[in-house]
Amino acid sequence: MAQTAFVDFNTVGEYTNNFNPWNDVGGANGGGYSFEESTNDGVGGSGGVAVYQSTDMTATYKSGSWNLATNGATVIVSLLIYTDGQTGNKVQLGVANSDANGLNANAGVNFESFRFVPTGATSWPLFV
Repeated sequence: MAQTAFVDFNTVGEYTNNFNPWNDVGGANGGGYSFEESTNDGVGGSGGVAVYQSTDMTATYKSGSWNLATNGATVIVSLLIYTDGQTGNKVQLGVANSDANGLNANAGVNFESFRFVPTGATSWPLFV
């Protein structure tokens, strides 16, 4: 059965109400969060989530779940990343079995992810 979730951050509280933040410090949540929501941080002044410091940070969607254990199950995720061209920061998008942890190899956490590592204003290699 198909399920859909849509979050565009154009309404105040969409990040806070739909995502659990996780700052991994040795397998525990350190609380040093680096994301902030704004209704005008996105493309063309639309809503978005800004990264304001470089820490090991995950925001996991908590307002729904999907059972991908069925043979042949698929997931389609669409995401727009708007960047200022700085290098050194990474963007990682993944699917995990827990909304109370990050994309880390912590006990009981399984995930698959794709990591974008910018090497310049126009080069964003993809790592699986």
